Amino acid sequence: MKPRVCFVTVCGGGEDYDFLLGSIEHHAKLGNHFILDTSPESRRVIYDVPESAFVAWNPAYGDGWKNFKLRTAIDDAIIMAKLIYPESDVIAILDSDEFYSLDSESLLFPFATEKMVQVKTITWKPDGKAYDFGESEWHARLWPAKMNVRIARNEAWLVHPKYNGNPEHHPVYCAPSDQDVMRFHGPFHHHVHYALGEKAQQLETAENTISGWAAGGVEVPPVPWPELLVGWKRHGIRPSSLFMRVHPASPAQPERQEVDSTSRGG
Repeated sequence: MKPRVCFVTVCGGGEDYDFLLGSIEHHAKLGNHFILDTSPESRRVIYDVPESAFVAWNPAYGDGWKNFKLRTAIDDAIIMAKLIYPESDVIAILDSDEFYSLDSESLLFPFATEKMVQVKTITWKPDGKAYDFGESEWHARLWPAKMNVRIARNEAWLVHPKYNGNPEHHPVYCAPSDQDVMRFHGPFHHHVHYALGEKAQQLETAENTISGWAAGGVEVPPVPWPELLVGWKRHGIRPSSLFMRVHPASPAQPERQEVDSTSRGG
């Protein structure tokens, strides 16, 4: 029996909407998806998402690299995800600009039904190639939904030369002390932040946190991208344009509605 996976994403709006929506149908093939939209009201857009996804909006976590309370937002999102999808076997933390390969369903996710799993993040660059940056890219973001995982501050970030005063970034996911954490090798978890859109020019995080970034990393065999990310890369079709909820009086603009707490499916 295939594990019931619940992806959990915190999305800050703006271009993150395009990354998220570019792979949302792809991830719908693998499981459910809980999204906490933390964008400020001025940037919020409501989109029609697949029935497999549930979107909750709460702008109370702040905005911007120096102010955003990421650790707190993720902690809250996990709690909400478990309430919305109580039947889940696996929790999978997923940034807006990341995707899991489809073979994760049979090769990777089953291991996360019993143990927290570390998997290496493969990073894509504007040259269209995928790279392995070694030890710094092992991340534990998969675990059994029944596991009581603690979201801790990253002590290494607090003393990092590039620390910006915000202790909420780069949180660490900690399994209970009596639980093993396993590493699983393979190109399953993919990060496309530096391969698309305006984000491709935002290299600060990579330069500060990815060991070996300057050296270029080790090229690895590619895997297929989600279809809508391919359309964005090759043809400039922004995924967000394909999910807009259109207002009858203004068919060219996405509808903006009164503030609500949740929106699901259509």
